[in-house]
Amino acid sequence: MTVLDIGEVARRAGVPASTLRYYEEKGLIASC
Repeated sequence: MTVLDIGEVARRAGVPASTLRYYEEKGLIASC
């Protein structure tokens, strides 16, 4: 499994890193 930092995930998804952090806070996505 490849580990990506939040910046890389955000770039690939086309969303700001803050959005990913918000989704994680709300339980919509999980980090490793």
